[in-house]
Amino acid sequence: MIIVNVIDTFSEMINARIVIVATLLFSAATTFILAAITIRRRKTIGILATIFTLVLASVTIYSFGYAMELLNTTLEGVMLWLRVEHIGIQTLPVMWFLFALFITGNDKWLTIKRLSALFVVPAIVLISIFTNEWHNLFYQNPRLITQGVFSTFHFEKGPIYYLNIFNINLMLLISTVLFTRMLIRSATPFRRQALVFFISATIPWVGMTLYLTGKTPYNLDFSPIFLSISVLLFTLGIFEFHIFDVVPLAHDIIFKGMSDGVLVLDLGNRIVDFNPALPSIIPEVKKTCIGSSAMEVLESYPKLIEQIINNSSGAIELQFSRDEEAIYYQSKISPVLDRQKREVGKILTMHDYTETKLLLQQLQNLATVDGLTGVYNRRYFTELANREIVRVERYGGDLSLIMLDLDYFKKVNDTYGHAAGDAVLISVATLCYGTIRKTDIFSRFGGEEFIILLPETNFPAAMALAERLRQAIEMIRIKYTDLSLSITASFGVTSVNSPKTVVLDDLLLLVDKYVYEAKENGRNCVRGCAYTEVNLVQE
Repeated sequence: MIIVNVIDTFSEMINARIVIVATLLFSAATTFILAAITIRRRKTIGILATIFTLVLASVTIYSFGYAMELLNTTLEGVMLWLRVEHIGIQTLPVMWFLFALFITGNDKWLTIKRLSALFVVPAIVLISIFTNEWHNLFYQNPRLITQGVFSTFHFEKGPIYYLNIFNINLMLLISTVLFTRMLIRSATPFRRQALVFFISATIPWVGMTLYLTGKTPYNLDFSPIFLSISVLLFTLGIFEFHIFDVVPLAHDIIFKGMSDGVLVLDLGNRIVDFNPALPSIIPEVKKTCIGSSAMEVLESYPKLIEQIINNSSGAIELQFSRDEEAIYYQSKISPVLDRQKREVGKILTMHDYTETKLLLQQLQNLATVDGLTGVYNRRYFTELANREIVRVERYGGDLSLIMLDLDYFKKVNDTYGHAAGDAVLISVATLCYGTIRKTDIFSRFGGEEFIILLPETNFPAAMALAERLRQAIEMIRIKYTDLSLSITASFGVTSVNSPKTVVLDDLLLLVDKYVYEAKENGRNCVRGCAYTEVNLVQE
């Protein structure tokens, strides 16, 4: 009976050895295959794929080396494979840390000097291991102790061993912190990816803690097995979420770093997430709004609500005020699709295009406004006047035209200079613009000529306005340097009432004729007549 029990126990130990070694070899084979698959993506993915391949290669070397260590029964053989193992062990923490830096978007921290510094301790450890028999600074009193079917390596820890443990734990700790921050700060659409990284980053701590505290059977090191599980989970997450196609965290970094405001909605128009830029645009959007109806949160923005309800694909313009200045945004709705191309939500993006808007306004001003006086130029006046004529021809009503020409303006330029002439033009334009109605169309028509189109104004009213403007211009005193300049103007006026057809050029010809008549009658006066084909032909 005793012999049977001994045989059973020995058989169980043999089976345990086979299972552990086979598990290590299987882990090494798995990570090797994954490394081969990953490195093939380096041309399209770049540095991130290369770093993760080195992580997988390090785990492969560690797992395979430890399996060979357990299969050896001599101290010389064990020491040989320990040196092989440590090539993977010393490379792994650095590659793990670099992977964490890049995947969490903190790679800007990395410089050539800092990268070199990361390899200082691993280099010291590797040199000490390969030369340990000369100084025993890493392994002291190395020996094999047989426990059942396992001949396990035992030693006293030298000073460089503690340096090694400190460095490995520091690299893993910082990496875990980075992945933890990623999980906490990730936008909701990328939370699952971040959770995969976080779990993968914490698994190696289990194996390391069990080994360092002596809680493993036969004092075996299960760290390579736990590391293999970790990188396998990493790999599954990477390919499941297509992290190497477009890294979700990179999505998250872009999402949070965008200057554009972004609002994520589900199909029920409930707020799923938003980036930090959005509350600066729409202060009503807060963290407490997650899960709330966008219709309620955005009730002060009816144009946005209409866009969301209609699911409009085109951009709309919104104007906000910031520090008493107008800020212009373009809002656009884009669908969120799953892998089956089904719509699962929508994204509202708000882009600040104030500079573009102001530039367009400036370009429009250049095309429509006189650069000196700030009133409409002749080209734009002609366009607006023709529109008004079409309206009068269709619906009827009165329409009047006033032209004024400054008297002896050339003398002002010749006597005081063109800057003085500019001051006169600006003053006259300002006076006229402040006198007429907002519906009237006022333009600088030529050098010293101005023209006013008066909708819904009959001839007597137009004559009265022209006389009022004449008197006002006569009374103004224009300050220029230490001078006080004065000016007068001659006016021509005409009007039409419900014409069947009228041509703008005919009206311009008539008012120009009356301006000339005013000049002939001593200047600084008003002349005019209502428009008819008869009086035009007579002239």
